[in-house]
Amino acid sequence: MNRLERTVTRFRKYPTWFLSWVIGRVVPLTGTAGLQYKKMTKQEVKEERKNYEGDPQVKARLRQRMREILQANMMRKVPEADVVVTNPTHFAVALEYQRASMDAPRVTAKGQDHLAQRIKAIAAENDVPVMENKPLARALYADVEVGDQIPVQHYQAVAEVLKLVYRMNNQKEAG
Repeated sequence: MNRLERTVTRFRKYPTWFLSWVIGRVVPLTGTAGLQYKKMTKQEVKEERKNYEGDPQVKARLRQRMREILQANMMRKVPEADVVVTNPTHFAVALEYQRASMDAPRVTAKGQDHLAQRIKAIAAENDVPVMENKPLARALYADVEVGDQIPVQHYQAVAEVLKLVYRMNNQKEAG
């Protein structure tokens, strides 16, 4: 039996031996030359990422549109607020509290700078009281998201503001 016949016989009897023989003979011959075509240029990587994640400009437009929709919804809820707590120029937070249905007051709108001025203007148009309380306005703006109830640490300060508002409303009704 010559060498070729012995090799063919081994291939038939031991298929795994055949695979290891092929891998042992072929892989060293290819080396890294077979991998060169798989490397991507920087531009190709950027394009692939853009295709995978989406065009950054399109994503930016979608985020901007979402912000506009959220702001419009927030502005529609300002007239329902019981009070708007402000830092005179920079912050405005609109609060709503219904004793029968809420455990704690809820932030219906909040804004900074230009948005704060819009919230105050809408409140003035709809006879929503605007109370100046710098530390409370800053704290609520930083700690509470729109639609969330105020945290326990702000209960006392908010209760004092609401007490003043309710007292002012009772005086208007009586007088």
